[in-house]
Amino acid sequence: MTTKRQGGGFFAEVSLVAGGKIIALASLFLLGIVVARFIGPDEYGRYATALALILLLDAILGSPLDWAVVRFGTLHADDAERVEGLLGATFKLKAAVAVALFLTALVFSEPIAGLLFPEAPSASKLLLSLLAATIALLALRSLASYLQLKRSFRKYALLDLATAIVRIALVAPLLIYGIDDAWAFVGLYGLAAAIVFVGGLLWIRPTFMRAATPSREDRRALIGFCGSTTLIMILGAVSGRADILMLGALAGGAQTGLYAAAAHVAMLATMIAGYAAVVIQPRIIPAAREGEVRRLWQSNLRLVAALLLLVVPVTIWGLPYLFPLLYGERYLPAVPALQVLVIGTVLDLLTMPVLQPFGIQLCPRQSVWIEIVIASLFVLLAPLVASQGIVMMAWLMTLIRLGKLMGYGVIAWQHAGRVESRLRQDMVNTE
Repeated sequence: MTTKRQGGGFFAEVSLVAGGKIIALASLFLLGIVVARFIGPDEYGRYATALALILLLDAILGSPLDWAVVRFGTLHADDAERVEGLLGATFKLKAAVAVALFLTALVFSEPIAGLLFPEAPSASKLLLSLLAATIALLALRSLASYLQLKRSFRKYALLDLATAIVRIALVAPLLIYGIDDAWAFVGLYGLAAAIVFVGGLLWIRPTFMRAATPSREDRRALIGFCGSTTLIMILGAVSGRADILMLGALAGGAQTGLYAAAAHVAMLATMIAGYAAVVIQPRIIPAAREGEVRRLWQSNLRLVAALLLLVVPVTIWGLPYLFPLLYGERYLPAVPALQVLVIGTVLDLLTMPVLQPFGIQLCPRQSVWIEIVIASLFVLLAPLVASQGIVMMAWLMTLIRLGKLMGYGVIAWQHAGRVESRLRQDMVNTE
């Protein structure tokens, strides 16, 4: 079945994923507003720093394995038992690494917590809470990858919907009893993921957890792909998620809280780009075989151009009024940073759905070099920029996203034709 013929199915699947994700995003967005107003900029800065660490650890420990499984599953879609064996192996590996990390932090909680959260009154609790939440998130992501490979996007969307409902249900007791510590809200984030994961196991009954151990050849293939992908994910996480961590270390809790609130709103565009990428990832290799990668990105470009008609006026004229209305007057100084960040996150809509998955799955070596250059620039410039205020950090993050768009765009433009030709020839040889 060609990519063109699958067009209707593709948009239906994107709609399903986007529907569940938008509801999950709405729950996170609303909870972020509630938490920010309830606990204030200082404590919200610690909360945002902890969430950034959770996503950073997920990107380092989980994302490379999830990407590798999606790529492996796409290449061997006709051998379900083989794919599930690899899924099971990656799940067990993630669990072992995450638990080892938690136990290490449990033993050395005070020095590690003091380093990460120097001003927090409950630093050790916050550290353990974020690590427990990381374990729950890694488990839930494995279940989501299983559904993604199965193309069970209806269940995928329902999983996100359940996460949103559970988050909202859990936050009410904290508000009722007046609990305003960051560690409690971070724990809520992890508890919601854990509850949905356990419920998902009972509902979906995935078979990959009982699958046979993959062959040595498959393990070697996984490790080979993970080598480049892990480095890409680590470097990408540093340049894309460490801005809040850098501000937390150098600019203090209040500035971090203001910037985190702005980033929370601006990340809406990045999240939407991620929803499209969920559906497109398993389709990149088939699209490359059929010579459809450039056309796929052109469609992506047209959709972003249409979206900008809404985003530009809202960013210029709407945000100065809407943002303090949502978060409160205490967060008004964050508006200029938010306006800059929106520019950068819109660039994610051009990079993440098509160009980045193409580069990571089909040109991993070139992708590594892009991430090395960008992460190096971030590490060099971020400490200097953090001391200059949140607007300068917002500009740095926007330039980082522009660099990724240009880098992955060059890879796709230069290599799409060659990759498509090679994949078609491989398919002919296999037949």
